[in-house]
Amino acid sequence: MPPRAAINIEDPAQLLPYLRGRRLIEDDEEPAFQALAGGVSNRAVLVKRKGRESWVIKQALNKLRVQVDWFSAPERIQREAAGLRSLASIIPGQVPEFVFEDIERNILAMTAVPQPHANWKTFV
Repeated sequence: MPPRAAINIEDPAQLLPYLRGRRLIEDDEEPAFQALAGGVSNRAVLVKRKGRESWVIKQALNKLRVQVDWFSAPERIQREAAGLRSLASIIPGQVPEFVFEDIERNILAMTAVPQPHANWKTFV
């Protein structure tokens, strides 16, 4: 895959070869992909891997998913990646684990929260 090829992680036909091309999954692995709803500033996809740890992959958007034109630097996801790495050493086991980062495409992957779990928004 070319170094700066655009990708939409919500499209499984793009995400699967991307993960294989970066050797993040095996060539014969067939994960299930589920786009996660509710994201305004990011695309987010749950990657369910048989017999392996599941991931959440996020891709920061330049234009937010709102009715008015609202732009935000997608490089902000690099700060989120740095935060995950830092918090893992401060409060291990309390935050998702950092898996990988693609700075050129503003993509971040972290471990998925184990299922079943309670959504914190239900407690608010």
